[in-house]
Amino acid sequence: MTRTSPELRRLAERLLGYEADAGEAGAEGAAAAFRVGKKFRNALAPILGSSGFRTLLMRALTLARSEAPELMAVHVRADGSLEGSIKPGLQSGAGQVAEGEVILIGRLVGLLVDFIGEELVMSLMFEAWPKDAFRGLKGTSGG
Repeated sequence: MTRTSPELRRLAERLLGYEADAGEAGAEGAAAAFRVGKKFRNALAPILGSSGFRTLLMRALTLARSEAPELMAVHVRADGSLEGSIKPGLQSGAGQVAEGEVILIGRLVGLLVDFIGEELVMSLMFEAWPKDAFRGLKGTSGG
């Protein structure tokens, strides 16, 4: 099984770091990956349908579990949202994200790029996150 590419890891770390720094920690202590997943779900459910997005997220989770067994406690709900717990470990700015979160979001973005193309994925991300979330990343117009 191939591992998450360095480019996808950096992008996932940036999205997760932004969500971890943005707060919302009071939201039942939800992992940053759950908030990133929600933003993707909100953007993609109208295009793919909720079952289509759920299937894509389940595939990303299955692939990510091969690299991060700690994701076994995470599940995809019928509405396409994530539930469960992920132990934080990787420091990211003021917030913390777990290695499993980076792998999961990297896999999700990778599948999205494979299915709908990099240009559309980047367009969706630029709508969901402010441009400063992408500043300094190679291959983005954020910096």
